[in-house]
Amino acid sequence: ETAPIKEMEQQQEKEYFTEEEINEEVAFFMQLSLLVDQRSPYGMGRTERLFELAMTMNQLAGAPIRSSQLQAALYLHDIGMAFVPKGMVNKASNLSHHDWVWVHSHVTTIHQLISPFDVWSEAAEIILHHHERLDGSGYPKKLTENHICEGAKLLAIVDTFEAITQTPEYYLTRTER
Repeated sequence: ETAPIKEMEQQQEKEYFTEEEINEEVAFFMQLSLLVDQRSPYGMGRTERLFELAMTMNQLAGAPIRSSQLQAALYLHDIGMAFVPKGMVNKASNLSHHDWVWVHSHVTTIHQLISPFDVWSEAAEIILHHHERLDGSGYPKKLTENHICEGAKLLAIVDTFEAITQTPEYYLTRTER
């Protein structure tokens, strides 16, 4: 009896998420990301820079990652950071073990939020694994190369590129004093 109920629920979810509905959801996710940009030490424009780079890379690679899933992951991957205390994010000194627990939780927080929705399963996996590293030194699961989805690899590249090419605002304010 549970199989017909599951099928009915899946059909209902498909009806809720037409292509238009998915586009509306992605636009909503973008608005959330723009709000998080305001708290980011990298400042305004981060979302747009990440979007341009990620979509261009995906296109040049032959679009192996569905655009809507990549966009959702891109816009939501750092939403969990909005719940990390701002003082911790902007901390000039090394983070303590306790601080790292907070920071590492940002991927699982948003993964738990969207993974129950089949329509966002790819985006949820991209988000969960975007801090994994090919050699297994990443988090949260210490996955290695073949166990990390392509979307997470792409997001890791653009996220890292953004981090090393943009000067965080808190560095500017400290050096301008």
